[in-house]
Amino acid sequence: MPRTARAMQWLLAAHVRRYHKHHHTAGSGHIRQGRFEAFGIQRGTVSPL
Repeated sequence: MPRTARAMQWLLAAHVRRYHKHHHTAGSGHIRQGRFEAFGIQRGTVSPL
């Protein structure tokens, strides 16, 4: 990876980490808000589509 790309990656990641730390929003994205959920599937059952 070129040096400039690596520097931009670091800069953007550092900004996001600082933003989340300042606003206390770390771990509160859409995955952590319960929008996505996994259900167990039992053998021999049919799920409605």
